[in-house]
Amino acid sequence: MNKKARKRLIDRVVKMLEADDTLPAVTLDEFFEGNDDEQSIGVNLPKDKHIGLKGFRRVLNDIRDRADVQGVFLELTEVPDPDDPLDEDIWPTACVAFIVTPVPLHEVKKWVAPLHPRDISEGWNVERGVKTPLSKKELKPRMRPVRVWLL
Repeated sequence: MNKKARKRLIDRVVKMLEADDTLPAVTLDEFFEGNDDEQSIGVNLPKDKHIGLKGFRRVLNDIRDRADVQGVFLELTEVPDPDDPLDEDIWPTACVAFIVTPVPLHEVKKWVAPLHPRDISEGWNVERGVKTPLSKKELKPRMRPVRVWLL
């Protein structure tokens, strides 16, 4: 585990949470850089369905690299206490991926099938006024977020 990358990620997410107006979502690079914690994503999947940290990274990077995808972001739902020695080997946990694309849901479901998502729906699913990784102005024409539950 890269402790500097972990600290950078935790500091960034803590600022988002403290602001109380921002969806705690980060880029794939921010989440995966220096991460070797297999339990940081897909935490509730049975072992026979969990494709491993490298598998999640490969599938999500492949999706991000598609021409019909504007971006892929991971929402962090559990953040370890950086000052607690018992948490020092724990990476923040991602339970949701957001895929920004104009592609229909039935096609996105095929892309994410290896991740065994619990549910797939449209939208950031945040209250009005909450900042998201891409604002409405930043979204390219026809793009919208697809929410993929990775539990």
